[in-house]
This record gives sequence, structure tokens and C-alpha cells, in this order.
Amino acid sequence: MQLDRMRGILRDEAGVIVKWGVRPESIPDYLAVVGDSAMVFRITGMGVERASLTLSQYPHLEDIRRIGGTGIL
Repeated sequence: MQLDRMRGILRDEAGVIVKWGVRPESIPDYLAVVGDSAMVFRITGMGVERASLTLSQYPHLEDIRRIGGTGIL
């Protein structure tokens, strides 16, 4: 469950997937990639769509393997 205090919304797993495109266990990785209002860093060039697509296949950043020496990030 995820509580959006500002909007007063309680989301279950399906709601998290609809909102961010990733499962709840991937939210910390998602925020590390795209950043949020409380963070001062993010991975440049990795927008929300690419982050959602990548983390839907690889739930955590450490699961991503570098492909052909160039990586997918």
C-alpha cells in the first residue's frame, strides 16, 4: 500500500503500477532514476517512460546487466 498524503489517496499494488508503471518494490529505484521534488539528483537522459519500461523488466537497478559494453542506462 502507498499513501499519497497530499492527495489523500491510498494505492494498492495495481494502483502503483497504473500511476508509475512499475511494481511497488521498484519505487525506490524509480525515484533514484527520475528523481522527485525532495531529491537533488537523477540519472540524466532517463525520463519517466524509459525508467518505467526498464524497471518493469528489471525490478531493481542492480538487476540491469550491461549489454555490449555500453549498457542500457
